[in-house]
Amino acid sequence: MEDKLDEEISALDRLDLNDLEVLRERRLQQMKKMAEKRSRWISLDHGEYTEIFSEKDFFSTIKAKNGTSSSQCFEFCSY
Repeated sequence: MEDKLDEEISALDRLDLNDLEVLRERRLQQMKKMAEKRSRWISLDHGEYTEIFSEKDFFSTIKAKNGTSSSQCFEFCSY
């Protein structure tokens, strides 16, 4: 395990400026994709709970999501 870590450190030490720029660009693209996903999720109300009062509203909400979110359904009984 220690040898593997030493090899990784040595490989990082051998990187030149072009290699670092490639790594930087790759990471920048990953961050942009993550930001786009997060923005899309927010626009689809991902991670928010919404109380739906009728079956019609439920199905129209699910249809609007186009299968992009998983839905959890809870049935509440009134006494």
